[in-house]
Amino acid sequence: MQPGLRLLFESRKWSPNSIAPILKNWAGNRLEIERKENLWIFTVDSNHPEDSKIKQVTKVQVRYSPIDESTGITTLLVEIALLNDAEEETSLSLSNVPPFQRLLPQKFILDIVSMGGWTRNGIDLLSTSNPVEFDDVEEWWEDICNEADLLPQIIVGSSLAGNLPVSDPNSIATILSGFAKVHHASSLATMEKMNEIMGQVKAPRGSIRLIHSNPKTNKKQPIYIGKRLNDAIYPIGGDEVLHRPFQVDMFLRLAKSSLKEKIPEIWSDESKHLIPLDIKELIRQKKNEEIQRIRAFESLETQYHELINSYEILDDAYNSLSIEKEDLIDELREWQEEATDLTSQVDALVEETEILNDQIDSYKDIQKKHKSRIKDLKAKIHEEGKIVSDLKPLLSKLAEEEGYNSAKELFDGLEERLFGELEEEEELPEFETVEGVLISIRDSMGDKFLIAPSAIKTAKNSTFKFPARVQEAFDMMANSFDEVKNKSKSGQTIDYSKILRKNATTVFEVANRESNSTMKKHRKSRKFVVDGQEYIMEPHIKIGKNMANDRCLRIHFIFDKKKERFLIGHCGNHLPTSQD
Repeated sequence: MQPGLRLLFESRKWSPNSIAPILKNWAGNRLEIERKENLWIFTVDSNHPEDSKIKQVTKVQVRYSPIDESTGITTLLVEIALLNDAEEETSLSLSNVPPFQRLLPQKFILDIVSMGGWTRNGIDLLSTSNPVEFDDVEEWWEDICNEADLLPQIIVGSSLAGNLPVSDPNSIATILSGFAKVHHASSLATMEKMNEIMGQVKAPRGSIRLIHSNPKTNKKQPIYIGKRLNDAIYPIGGDEVLHRPFQVDMFLRLAKSSLKEKIPEIWSDESKHLIPLDIKELIRQKKNEEIQRIRAFESLETQYHELINSYEILDDAYNSLSIEKEDLIDELREWQEEATDLTSQVDALVEETEILNDQIDSYKDIQKKHKSRIKDLKAKIHEEGKIVSDLKPLLSKLAEEEGYNSAKELFDGLEERLFGELEEEEELPEFETVEGVLISIRDSMGDKFLIAPSAIKTAKNSTFKFPARVQEAFDMMANSFDEVKNKSKSGQTIDYSKILRKNATTVFEVANRESNSTMKKHRKSRKFVVDGQEYIMEPHIKIGKNMANDRCLRIHFIFDKKKERFLIGHCGNHLPTSQD
């Protein structure tokens, strides 16, 4: 017999009667049901779908433990084993057993988890992937660290190109239902933030991370990347090999680890188990019992006794070697898995190195362009310096007529009257900094946005770590532009929060106004000059819950009916509030 898996679920929502229809739908007339007081036992014998010589034995025990008159706990124990068609279910032979790799995911486990309300080791089970939102990353990571020792966690990274996950996370969650909890980022910026907080156990582009223990104390966590994500070949005995996708490899890995988990004492009666709790010890006991029975035949002739004794010695040696062989095979498989994990980690580092090299090449090109531009600007400055020298007498005369002490004071006065404060702006690569995002928006979407100098200035001073998240916020505003414009034209009230969030591809928090106490105390900080005109901008997009400047950013804006564009006054640190 080849032990396959053992899972223990609990629920306060479902009774044992709710399990029977699912198993009947899955097994049909092959299902056998036995009832003992508060214990339901469901047994199914079925042929392996890919190998007719292998039989799968499934045993599901459901126990109901009442707490009071109206409530109780339903505990469900699932055990699956494989055996050769001619083998007895109670056989403990170590030879000629089906390979463990023949074990397949079972649909009825997914159907049970999909009911909702089931836990494993106290952790809620999910049948679909959990989408992680940008503002929830810190809290999500704490949950991962707290739950990983009790239930494995799968983090699906982004694809090598684009914003989509490297593989469909819901398909992975379907196959691993009951064994692990699957997570994926709701956006590219969210994935960047997740990797930043995950540190050494991050899921780089093109990878999937499996976390089976607390990553704060154990940095060695398996990663699937490169060849390991493709259809791989695994030996299953002799020259025979098996092709299996990474989802099935994860399933087999988690199924094997499920056999090592301890179960409550209420299930400790060995006679009720399909799979013995300690298989090797039971084999030794049975062999010793067999030896004792053979030695009891004292009435046999001496020569026969000597032959029996010789056989016993050889049999003991054979059994010891067989057990030792199985131990060595298990140890070898663990080493192979560890070697595969290390190979995957090396592949991940190679992938990251290639990405960094590409970024370095990109930065070199940008630097080259900047040097060329600086050279051109120096030439222009030299030419215009001559013009300024010719203008100095005229400017001095004009400053005197306007009542200024110098030409510089004349320039400052004209700038203040025409444009407000102007800051020198340097073009930066898109997504590299918050300022770079704003400059890109200004240049590419000038028909929808009017960026104030104050917004450029606050963006330049910002230390926010995730510029891609700022780009996603502006994409949300761009997607909402037509609706906001139409409402503005028709004189309707604009609910920025409702419209923007409806058109967002990921979750954002948007405020239509500030509190009365904040505006009373800090109204001036919400006043911005755009195109020579002052505006009060209460509406703002909130990015990040952490108040640290590198993890928090606010975008203050308003839609102007006359200019028919979003006016952006601030894009940087959290502005002061009445609570400060």
